[in-house]
Amino acid sequence: MKFAVIGAGFYGLHIATRLRALGLEIKVYEKAADILSFASGNNQFRLHLGFHYARNFRTRQQSRDGFYRFLERYGKLTEPIQENYYLVPQGDSLIDFPTYKLIMMSSGLDFIEKEKPEEIKYPCGSVLTAERVLMIDRARKHFYTQLP
Repeated sequence: MKFAVIGAGFYGLHIATRLRALGLEIKVYEKAADILSFASGNNQFRLHLGFHYARNFRTRQQSRDGFYRFLERYGKLTEPIQENYYLVPQGDSLIDFPTYKLIMMSSGLDFIEKEKPEEIKYPCGSVLTAERVLMIDRARKHFYTQLP
């Protein structure tokens, strides 16, 4: 059976490789000159665990679970972020730092409470996390070899 995938962003390429793994014949169509060129190739490439979503349990859990599923399949396309801090300002935040920490611990998110980086001048609580970044050139190479 033959299938066409329209768009060579990350989702299109992921779907194409999964269909190909099932033995299907796949043709990927992309209007840009290269794969991963639009939104998939022009962002921060951060893979986060859900630390952004202190006030939304469901989104935090989806982020965490998606992070680990992504690493299972595409971990070799990523690198750790060396110093990845989340900061919660004192007095100018919808959530205080002790509550933020409790929320993250109860969500099963690992972090280290650490002094904020020196360049941060405002008072805040700070945690260091083990999040990752997608290496876009590595991802392009991967998909080119998977989908010749």
